Amino acid sequence: MIVFIECVLSILLIAVLGKAAESLFSEIGMQEIYFTTESGERIERDAIIEVARTDRGYQLYYDIYPEATSDKSVTFRSNKPDLVEVDDTGYVTFFDDVDVAITVTSKNGKSATIVLVPKRNNQGTVVLD
Repeated sequence: MIVFIECVLSILLIAVLGKAAESLFSEIGMQEIYFTTESGERIERDAIIEVARTDRGYQLYYDIYPEATSDKSVTFRSNKPDLVEVDDTGYVTFFDDVDVAITVTSKNGKSATIVLVPKRNNQGTVVLD
């Protein structure tokens, strides 16, 4: 009878430890990805940013939460790749003054999208709508 109780307790302990390890793993996995300003201020999902066209491009910044995420690699995608290109670092090059949606996607499928709207007046400022 004692052996039976020890076996049951061992099974319960293994189940509890396994659940704790699974919980810890999901906590350090990617929970969220979002765009930020250059200074690190969070930009809400699906935000619209007006971009001053003082040069051909604009650098996108992003952050992954939690910070302890092991694989922080992402891909960028433009919804108008013939007119607006985005490279592996998030630098966007405009070949035409068109509004464009840029999506950043992590290895585990989390994503965030931002719409860039080039200004036509070249005042040299970036304004959050």
